[in-house]
Parts: sequence; C-alpha cells; structure tokens
Amino acid sequence: MPQVTNVNALQAFADILPNPRDLEPQPREFWNWLRVWHERVLSERLRDADLVRRRLESVGKGLLQALCLWIGMSIDAATTADLLEALQDAIATDPSQTWCQDLFLLMELLQGRSHEAIHTIGRVLLPEPIIALIDSDAFTPNGRRLAYAMQAYYQNPANLTVLVLFEHAERVGYTRYALVPRAEEGDHAIREDEAEYAAQRIQEGEDLSALTVPVVDQALQTFETRHGGRKRSTCARILQESGDSTLVFIYRVLREANIPEMDRTLFGDEVETIVLRFRDRLRSLEERSTKHIGVSIASAIASHLLEAKVEYIDDTSRTTRQAVDGLLDSLLKREDDQLRLVGICLHQSPLEGSPVLLVRCDKSKSLAPTVEFLEEKEISLLEELEDVEYISLAFDRIVGERRRPYIFKLRFEPIAGSYFVRYSCGRLSRYLRNQFEHYLREKYDVRAIPTTG
Repeated sequence: MPQVTNVNALQAFADILPNPRDLEPQPREFWNWLRVWHERVLSERLRDADLVRRRLESVGKGLLQALCLWIGMSIDAATTADLLEALQDAIATDPSQTWCQDLFLLMELLQGRSHEAIHTIGRVLLPEPIIALIDSDAFTPNGRRLAYAMQAYYQNPANLTVLVLFEHAERVGYTRYALVPRAEEGDHAIREDEAEYAAQRIQEGEDLSALTVPVVDQALQTFETRHGGRKRSTCARILQESGDSTLVFIYRVLREANIPEMDRTLFGDEVETIVLRFRDRLRSLEERSTKHIGVSIASAIASHLLEAKVEYIDDTSRTTRQAVDGLLDSLLKREDDQLRLVGICLHQSPLEGSPVLLVRCDKSKSLAPTVEFLEEKEISLLEELEDVEYISLAFDRIVGERRRPYIFKLRFEPIAGSYFVRYSCGRLSRYLRNQFEHYLREKYDVRAIPTTG
C-alpha cells in the first residue's frame, strides 16, 4: 500500500509541472545573476556523461521516477539503474531540450545549499497541496530539495531569487541590535525634545508591512548621499517571514575587483549582500554585512519610516557572573549530557611568558579531565575569564536516530560586573542557533547573543 501511495504522489507531482514540450528557456542573464554559469553548465556539464549520471544518482529513486513520469516515460517495475539509463539516454539524445537544461541549471544552483533552508522557503512559496506531495516519503532529502526548487521555479521563475537570498540569510551568522533614540548628530547632541519624540516613536513602532522596496531604496539614496555618494546600493528583495519578522536584502558595492583570465583581466565592482532582519515593529534587528555597515543602513531605514532620530545599538542582553560560573562548573563536572567543553583558547595563558594557548579535544569527548589535570599542577585555565579568548562547546542534537555534536564558540565580554556572552558557529542553520540560545537561557540563564562569523 505505501508503494501505491508513493506512485500516486509522484504522478501528482509530475502532473503539476508544466508540459516539458511547452517550456520556454530563461535567458542566460537570468541564470548568471543567480551565480549559475549558464554557458559552462550547458556546453560542458550537461554533455559530460559521467557527471550527468552522478547528478541524477544523487537525487534518489523517487525523484528519478517523477522525472520519468514528467517527460512521458513508464516507470513500471523500473529499477534505479533502469531509470538512470532512461533519463541519461533522453538527455544525451537532445541536450538542447529545455527540460533537461532547466534540470541541470537547477541542480547547479542547489550545489552546497542547505536542505533545511530550501525546505523552509519552499513551504513559504508553494501552496499546501504541493508541499504535501513533496514532503511525502516518496523523496530522499536531496530529491526533496530539488523537488522544492523545481516547483518554485515553474510556479514563478522569480521565486529562485527569493530561494537563493533566503538560503543565504539562513546560513550566515548575525549580530543583534536594539533600536534607541540617537544620542548625537554629527558633533552635536540631539535636543531633548527630539530624543523624547524618538523614544515615543520607538515605543509605538511601525508595522513591518511598511518595509517596501521603494521605501528602502529612498532611505538608501539618502544614506549614500550623506556618506559622500561614492557607493551604490539597492534593495534586492523584501521577504516577510512572519507577522513579526521581515527580511530585507540589499546589494551594495563593496570594492573594485578583478578576475585574471588566461588572456585578459575582467574588471568590475564586487557587490555584497547585506541581510537585515527586522522584528518587533522595527525595535529589534539582526544584521549581517561587511564591517557592520548594515547597522548604519538599518538605522537610516528606521529613521526614515519613523520620521525620528533613531539608531540601532548592540543588543544589551547581559549575563551575570553567577550564571557564567554555573555553566562552567557544570561543564567541568560533566553534569550535562547535551553540552560538553571541547576547546579553550587563551590570549594570555598562565604559562611562563603568558603565550597564547589553544587546548582542544575530539568533539565526541570532553576537555574537563584535561582541565582538572592541569589544575592539579596549579595551572588554571578558566580562573580568569578576561584571559579567555573563547571556549568551544559541543551541543548534541538527535538527527534521525543518531546523536550529532554541533560546535559553538562562546566569548565572554565583561561589562559592569556582568557579561555579554556572544557565540559564533560558522554556517549552522538558524534553527540550530535558536535551539542553542534557548538551551543556554533555560538551563543556565546564560543569554547568548549571536555574532557574525
């Protein structure tokens, strides 16, 4: 019975896609803008039989069956090898067919991209009946990722822009900020009545639906003019994640760049993608940009919308020394079966000459016995937190049926008897970052703040 259900789901999935004979190709510029090298994919990769087979194999039997049904092939009693051979033959016979070009351009687009992020944005972009088909057990994780991309693309090609930008936003680290009245303008403090008005407008906030591309572009134009007009920026997209969270994507010239080729050098402007996540009626911001220029841009946007002199400052979520000590004590006693100490970096160690010291262990183990051994030798690694550059923690989560450790680095910044506890975790998903924050807050009252990196 499950097999029949899967076949029905696969046929329904294929039926929703447009007729492959009626497809119109997107221009080269469309794909190149998405950073997919259109010419190379079509002239080389699509004609490389070994690569074609590897790419097709990677998506699993379910999606291979759906592709065969889509282009009018039978899948009765077909093995995975049969499906691969049939699709390879169909592609090799005429690689100029739009359906196979689209397929490989989408596969290229998805290389290295987060499954979870693609699934999340796919569920935002697509209607519920299609989501139910894709989320059935007919597809493997790789197949499901491609299925979401195909349906999103054929519903509306512009959806790929949203997909790429959202996936980028999910993979980067953020720094968190809070909105406050601006303290000064230029060399002068703002007037008391201006500060009071700004505080009132912050308290009222602004509906996030007011964040539109024209509004953001207007704020950007004012911002760039005030900063000398030497840089260009534009709002690429706005995506409302929920009623209380809106993503704003901005392209801004970062620097002049060049790419040496065999017989020439290409010159141009390198553009960065600035990601701003506004929450709580503009009162809260998560930002990712080079040198945090995004904070100044976000402040300009908020000032424009609120018509008040406001700015974003570093989030002031503080953690007491008692809470930090409680966390460290638990780690050293190995009392927590979900969190382990796996690394310590000291910028000033208790060894002679005070050298930088990095001590770490395998992420499946704990560094606690090593710390205990060194303390017996009167070498204390964690007594002076001001000497600690960071500690590394392994945070265990269950993935499928296996326990998997994820590494987070904690930094402790002292401030007036308490700490800003900041963390970085590379490119882990926002879901995992939120789990980590919640775990530290609920179990140890440690209020960890994400930072870029």
